[in-house]
Amino acid sequence: MNDIERSEEIKQKTELLQQEGYLCGPASLKILAEAYKIPFCHELECQSKMFTHGGGVGNRCAVFQAATVIIGVWYGRSNPQESREPYRNAMRILSDTFQKEYGGYMCRYFTDCEEVNEASFVHLMETAAKALDNIRETITK
Repeated sequence: MNDIERSEEIKQKTELLQQEGYLCGPASLKILAEAYKIPFCHELECQSKMFTHGGGVGNRCAVFQAATVIIGVWYGRSNPQESREPYRNAMRILSDTFQKEYGGYMCRYFTDCEEVNEASFVHLMETAAKALDNIRETITK
């Protein structure tokens, strides 16, 4: 699947899950995990429920958090001797992408956390996918 096809799939799934009443946290991680072929296990589902509305206080955006989890799966270290650079570089790309697009990655910076509308959520998901695609193209483990 190429980046354009993945982007369209993410957009369609985002719209569908929003219509079904999913909140931003569970929806964002479920969609990104599926798009990047990462099993959406029970533990990831439980974790994703903590993301919604920036943890309830407008902190990190749920979509940003979900992308962070994907980066962790791809580049997380399994022992202390492994290099931190791939993970750090990936997080830098993700942070820079959100900074450029929204001025930051805190939920309260770019949306009323209680009123995330469909269009803004879809755009956030497209931004995360763009960053993740860029990361996969430029960083090797």
